[in-house]
Amino acid sequence: MGGFLTVADVEQFSVDEQAAVREMGLGSGEFDLLVVTLGSVVQTQDVMEAFAQLLANSPLKARKIATVRNGALTKMQSRRLVNVRSNYQVFDTVEEAEAWLLEP
Repeated sequence: MGGFLTVADVEQFSVDEQAAVREMGLGSGEFDLLVVTLGSVVQTQDVMEAFAQLLANSPLKARKIATVRNGALTKMQSRRLVNVRSNYQVFDTVEEAEAWLLEP
């Protein structure tokens, strides 16, 4: 994901993510999610609220969610979502995120 997102983009991401989980035959807590948003910018409040709703209300929830972002402001914005799900973390690199996701 990258650039300036809309609420519709977040909603489509949710639809695609949930469909992929179902296609793999997985249920809640049976998968991890890595979201790489290195090309993303600071998002509007309504977009961040849509992500918060996605984290809180997805029918099929990931065991852990790792987001990779660059830039101090974008990381700060994403870290606010930790309040929504304690199993959500923000990382500087894909390697750091993958290492955390692979922890039991």
